[in-house]
Amino acid sequence: MEERQYFRKLIGLKIAEIRSERGLDQRKLSEESGLSIGAIKGLENGNFAVDSDILFKIKKVLRFDLVFEMY
Repeated sequence: MEERQYFRKLIGLKIAEIRSERGLDQRKLSEESGLSIGAIKGLENGNFAVDSDILFKIKKVLRFDLVFEMY
């Protein structure tokens, strides 16, 4: 797996973990963030490139610190 794909996978797994800890399913995160369910699934599976706008929308819903929670 190339490094970029590996990094996307790690980000997706971390977002899925935080989402689960917050008691949300993918559908609810989709509704509250304004992102499509397909985008949420792709993001969590590491198949969807993450940009700062997407992370900000997810951060607002899940209420996590992007810098500290990602490590």
